[in-house]
This record gives sequence, structure tokens and C-alpha cells, in this order.
Amino acid sequence: MADITIMDSGYLSPTNTGTIATDANRANSGDAITLYSVEFKPMSKGNLDVSPVLGTYSTGTEVSSGATINLASIENVGFVIQGVLDLSITGHQNLVVPLNQLPRTKWYKLLYWTGTDAEALRQLIYLLADDTFTAGEQTAFGIAGAYKHLHVMIESVQFHHGSNINNKLNYTITGFVTKKETSTI
Repeated sequence: MADITIMDSGYLSPTNTGTIATDANRANSGDAITLYSVEFKPMSKGNLDVSPVLGTYSTGTEVSSGATINLASIENVGFVIQGVLDLSITGHQNLVVPLNQLPRTKWYKLLYWTGTDAEALRQLIYLLADDTFTAGEQTAFGIAGAYKHLHVMIESVQFHHGSNINNKLNYTITGFVTKKETSTI
């Protein structure tokens, strides 16, 4: 379990070109959202061509039977973040709307971890991140460090509030990592 931060950048792409969106058009007004004690589950996938080859049969004695599998393309790295909000805590209640807004804005999001260097190598998000905030991005986004981060798009946020769960609201965020691009700020 880790604490992960997500922020709506207000830009269409990680180059950060153009005009940043107004706070009213960004999830949580562009302020960082800290997700406490969440599970971060990234997944990498290739699209394999496993089409059958007509007229090819295995004799049952061959070491390798079947047709050649070809890598047709790759998919962007996907991820799932799962967490729980305690609805008896006002701060957690205040996260419901911002989380729900994440897939509804068209800007890319920043996904990062803000721990110390000594802890960094024990955090999967840190190990997978391939970009570091520039000084200009730190100023523009109000971020207090050159943290490693991922540029992501959020596909969905799902809440589950079961009848037998007292004051707990489970949530699942799914998304994809977009390509690394050089920031202009």
C-alpha cells in the first residue's frame, strides 16, 4: 500500500503547450488529490496475433505445436488504483466529487509519489515513472519537488458502497499512461 498523488494538469498533452485550463474546468480545481493507502496495479500488454492457421494440426508428439504467434502492436501501460474512503472523515467525504471528476475532464493527469529518496526504491510508481518535474512545471503546478511522475489519462472511476460496509466507500480508478513528451514550461 502506498500514498499516491494525482493532479489534473489543465493541459491537453505533456508538452504543456497552449493555455492552461481554468481551475473551474479541472478536476479538484487543479489541486493535487492525495490517495492514501491505495493499491497501485500497473499492467503492460502486447497485442498478439494468435489467429488460427487453417490446415495446421498437431500430431501430439511435437515439442511445439501450433502456429507462430506474432506481436501485432503494443498497448499503453494501463493501471488500476484501488482504495477506500472513510466517510466518517470530512476530508474523505470531500474527495468523492474530485475523484468522480477525473475521467470527465479532457486534460492529462499527473500521477506521482512524494516520499523521500530513501523510500523511493520501494515504491512501484517511482520505479516505473520515466519523467521528472521541471522547475517550470513545479512552479506552474505548485509542486514542491522534482518528483518522478507518469502522464496519465483516466478512463473510469467506480465507487462501491455496499450495505454491509459501515462508513466505507471503496473506489477503483482505471487509466492509461500516455507517452513521455518534453515539457515547454
